[in-house]
Amino acid sequence: MTFTTLFPTVVYTTNLNPCEQVRSEMLNYFETYVSDNCIDDDADGNKTGDVTGDFQIANKREFSWLNRQVAKHCFNYLSNFGVDANLVNLHSSKSWPVVCYEDGGRVAKHNHPNSHLSVVFYLQSDSDSGGELFVYPNTDSPTQTILMNSFIPETHAKVHNCYYFEPIVNQMIIFPSSLWHEVDSYFCKVKRYSVTYDVILSGKRKSKIDNEMGLIHPDLWVNLYS
Repeated sequence: MTFTTLFPTVVYTTNLNPCEQVRSEMLNYFETYVSDNCIDDDADGNKTGDVTGDFQIANKREFSWLNRQVAKHCFNYLSNFGVDANLVNLHSSKSWPVVCYEDGGRVAKHNHPNSHLSVVFYLQSDSDSGGELFVYPNTDSPTQTILMNSFIPETHAKVHNCYYFEPIVNQMIIFPSSLWHEVDSYFCKVKRYSVTYDVILSGKRKSKIDNEMGLIHPDLWVNLYS
């Protein structure tokens, strides 16, 4: 007897270990970001840099260590699919702070259609206080038409229609950007801080990639209007 799992969605998690100085610098950046950006009444209890204009914190000195971790672990993720790191460049198309406030801050269901991989790093959170990252299949699982949800454990991701990850401090999660996801309501005495990266893959400038189907390096693109 054989069970074959077809077309799986692969989500990667790993625990990082930033030194105290690196953590402190990132936390200080977030504290300044919070003080400089008042929360809107209609913002679902959150503040996100891609909305407020702070959408490329990968350029900030405080996050240089995290940039290296994103690159390292994205390549780990891609190696699962046989990607040759010598042929690929990783580009941060956007990177931004996400703040969920203590009284029910959440982020509505969405995906990131303009990138290949999305990365979340949890800088500050409290356990057992909500704020889970829920992920959903891009299409309804065929199994759902056969088996009733009430019989399937919520953690059985192969056949269930959602799965969630606890916001664990210093944990990084990598997933396909097309994957629908949301952040559940967060209730705690401290704000929940996370960093999100959108990552695009291209061939290296002089790599021998498949130019018919592969995305060539942006340096080789032509600006048609300026």
